[in-house]
Amino acid sequence: MTRNPTLAITDWTLALAVLPCMVFSSLLLSGPQLARADQQADSVQALIRRAGNVEDDAARLKILKQLQARPDLETQLRADVDAIVAFVDRWQHDKSLWSWYQREIRKTVDYDLGIDETSPLAPLASLYRGRMLFWVTNEYGNIIGYHEERRKFLDKAVEEFRIAAAAFPENRIIRMYLGQAIPPEKEYPGVEGAPDWAVYQRENLERLTDLVEWWIDNRLGEDGEYGGAWDDDCEMWRHWVPVMIAFEHPKITQAQAFFSNALLSQGYMKGGYTDHVYDVEHTAEPTTDTITPMMHLAPDDPAWKKRAMRLAQLMETLWTGRNERGQLQFKSTYFSADRVDPDPIKACDTPYHAVALPPALLLWQRTGDERLGALFSAWMDTWVEATARAEHGKPAGVIPAAIHWPDGDCKGPGDDWWDPRHHNEPKLYLWPSAMSKITDTLLLTYHMTGDEKYLEPLRSMGALRLAWLKDRPQESSQPGSPMWCARKMGFLAGTLA
Repeated sequence: MTRNPTLAITDWTLALAVLPCMVFSSLLLSGPQLARADQQADSVQALIRRAGNVEDDAARLKILKQLQARPDLETQLRADVDAIVAFVDRWQHDKSLWSWYQREIRKTVDYDLGIDETSPLAPLASLYRGRMLFWVTNEYGNIIGYHEERRKFLDKAVEEFRIAAAAFPENRIIRMYLGQAIPPEKEYPGVEGAPDWAVYQRENLERLTDLVEWWIDNRLGEDGEYGGAWDDDCEMWRHWVPVMIAFEHPKITQAQAFFSNALLSQGYMKGGYTDHVYDVEHTAEPTTDTITPMMHLAPDDPAWKKRAMRLAQLMETLWTGRNERGQLQFKSTYFSADRVDPDPIKACDTPYHAVALPPALLLWQRTGDERLGALFSAWMDTWVEATARAEHGKPAGVIPAAIHWPDGDCKGPGDDWWDPRHHNEPKLYLWPSAMSKITDTLLLTYHMTGDEKYLEPLRSMGALRLAWLKDRPQESSQPGSPMWCARKMGFLAGTLA
């Protein structure tokens, strides 16, 4: 390509004019001063790289505080350093880690850490933003939604992690979020001659044990919490069952006993159930997820039996009543140890109500207590009868999403029987919701009473499921129709097995 002669002359003229200034500047910064300036610049960048490549938040905070202590930071960089130090310090020490950023993430699919987008610390902000997006998407899946809505959040998280990975290539945690597995440090070689399934099963159990012990050693606090707040920490035991219940492991048993007693000793639990009036899915966790594991770990301890019986007492005397059809049902989705929410919008019994009762149901299964038997059988009678009815578009033989109080109708305040609309998280109670909880309770009631009427809902829905499996129609069925329900009946597998 031919260059413009005038432009060429101009370029060289400019270069000759600038060169003396560059030489003079170099002379001014020659020797120790130039070396010191280069060393300082390298040191700032090196600290940022170290902070980004380290995989532990506490270690990262320590490095960032070293950077913050430097006297030579430019004004904008100092502001960015102060912002990231404050953020990581809160990330490391705030007991309710995700609650303070989740609203902004859910609203904007973003979070402003107060870091200039051109700052060398921006990739570090991307690391935390990616983690926040990923965590909130998983924590609030029922609110955010499914598929395309979740994809929007997760795609943004991937974008942030890629920015962080480019700046901090040594950080394995960032690459883990992008799909690159971190190989285990421990190996569990199989015993010679053992079948592959046994080798893998043993390795799974050993690795699960390692995970549980890590949480106990590194996250169990003096007050009993693990760092996710009581009402979420209590759910951890569900994943520990293959080790904690199937094997005798004193360390894990002691940790669970410590946690369960600590949570139940909180002031708001003094009534044997939380005193916070909220929906049953959430209010049930502090009792169901503390009493149930201890009834397995300490089955002969009368204290846990007493706590289980307290739940039945609350159901019998406070939470339920006879509806206009003369049937026993829960009066509301929202209740506590001493109050039932009178709001007619929330006046529903649902399959999720069964999550408040596993300790009492287990006690009934073990003891055959007649009082418990009369209570739970009467409640299941209501669900058997409602299942048999074709009402408000609900097919006969399909368990409803809700039973309205006090009329006993097979729907909530919403227009559709399968979408009761009695809660601000509609997808949480959208049919089939926690249907396996009610089908398991029906099965237990049959087991305890021998009355086959409690199997009728399982058989009628099983027949619908078989019909759908036979043809597997590809066209989408009308919501609430028999085949629409049948397509969603995978929950039956566990109960039927």
